[in-house]
Amino acid sequence: MNIIQTFTIDLPYRTPDVDSVKLMDLLSELLEVEINYTIERKTANNKPHIHAYCTIHPKKLEDALKDYFGGLSHKIQACYDLKGWREYITKDCDLRIAQPIKPIEPLKPLKSVELAETVNRYSKMLKNYAIAFGLQYKEC
Repeated sequence: MNIIQTFTIDLPYRTPDVDSVKLMDLLSELLEVEINYTIERKTANNKPHIHAYCTIHPKKLEDALKDYFGGLSHKIQACYDLKGWREYITKDCDLRIAQPIKPIEPLKPLKSVELAETVNRYSKMLKNYAIAFGLQYKEC
């Protein structure tokens, strides 16, 4: 059962934010879920870490963090107060979102009637743009 999971990942000392973003994009892609997260530095030692949450099956998240990011320390918990967690992780930084890339759906062949309607619609749209920008429009 998918539920909202909160998690924190401790990163190596010199990890730039750009690499942290790539890490979260990769994790989002691997898990096929949207991940909301922040990147901040601990006040005690300036070590970077990520606070995040997503809706996923707990075991799937745990397995992915172990399998793909096993060398990084992490903590996962079920979220019982999303509003409170969101306020906590955004107290010093902005919320970011990592989303999996959706595959492009192949175009379906159009029937001749659909094709004619589509061409007509785009022709009217182009004519309106040409008029709006003071350009000449010549119908074919």
